[in-house]
Amino acid sequence: GNETQYVPVKYAKLIDLKATGINGGNALDLAWIIRTLNTIVSDTHGIIVSLVASQFTLNPGTYIINAQSPLYSISGHQSRLYNVTDAAQVLLGESAATGSAYSVSRTVGEFTITAQKTFEIDYYSALPKSTNGLGLAVGSGAGEVYTIVELWKTA
Repeated sequence: GNETQYVPVKYAKLIDLKATGINGGNALDLAWIIRTLNTIVSDTHGIIVSLVASQFTLNPGTYIINAQSPLYSISGHQSRLYNVTDAAQVLLGESAATGSAYSVSRTVGEFTITAQKTFEIDYYSALPKSTNGLGLAVGSGAGEVYTIVELWKTA
């Protein structure tokens, strides 16, 4: 017949989770530096093979990514998806500027890998800022979330 076959969405979410009141950390400048990822919030169908030292490993396939990296009070910044296995930039994130405020650089797009690869989210800052350059704590009591990576495996 003409029944539509249900294909489950293969989704994963990784975050940098810190205790309430803890700032995001020191923003270094003028180099591509890895963002912290320390928590797998969701991983339907096990698309994340591992999350070790802020690097995540994926099996072969096609993925859509939406990654958000905040910086606070450091002028211009940018993020990227970096393939550690092949030492290659995969997707370049948007250029953003905080002034004396808070802003996010998003890295969004689609990519395909034909073998298992390890990735990280990097940031580049035009200026350094100690303590809270990588995110300003709110102190809500529920924890602080800084970098967020969402992945959908489409094939």
